[in-house]
Amino acid sequence: MLEHDPVYTVGVRTSLYAHDQEKLQKTGAQFVKTNRGGLITYHGPGQLTVYPIISLRGAEVLGKGIRWFVSALEQSGFDLCRGILGDRIVKGSILFPESVGATGVWFNKHNKILSIGIRRAGDVIYHGVGLNCTNEPLKWFDNIVPCGLPECKMTSLQSIAGKEFTPAEVAPQFSERLFANLFNPKCDLEFTYSDFLSEDKSLPWEKVVQFVLDDADFRTKKLPRQEYEENR
Repeated sequence: MLEHDPVYTVGVRTSLYAHDQEKLQKTGAQFVKTNRGGLITYHGPGQLTVYPIISLRGAEVLGKGIRWFVSALEQSGFDLCRGILGDRIVKGSILFPESVGATGVWFNKHNKILSIGIRRAGDVIYHGVGLNCTNEPLKWFDNIVPCGLPECKMTSLQSIAGKEFTPAEVAPQFSERLFANLFNPKCDLEFTYSDFLSEDKSLPWEKVVQFVLDDADFRTKKLPRQEYEENR
């Protein structure tokens, strides 16, 4: 769980954004091509980005797949939003199919608060979700068509509740709900959130994300341990 420095990411259909990279980089954000599903999105300060890596060989999840994983991510986001926002209505595609019929967690038909982009390689599912906590990410989404949905307008916990919720505050709550929805136990976790500050404030996040992706590659490609350690 982390906050990125400003970065636009695209999924496997990168050719759709061949002419957007230079324009978006001029905003001060990075532009990264990934191997996840989904179209273009944004990650940055004020957004909680979560990278769960799940092996479908585990006894607790044996026999489950992509649809189960997406549903668990959406349910976790819904549970979190319901807990924070109280009696306000939060809609997600799995929970309320009549809302928009699109993946993620939605506050209403047009306002999305949590996005999902994942990849399955062999028995491992990885990448994850972006949850807008503060209003800071919203202006960056104005430069793109989020997830390729023209009718989609991104929102945040702060925008809905009228109160700021930082990723550091939200992370332990989301962690508990995600763990419970993935493995169905009573969740009793000790959670530590770190901002990984450094002089340029960007390199640590890149290291964290690279570790996540390298770990997923190791688990799916079964690289020799020595090669894995060198690549990492």
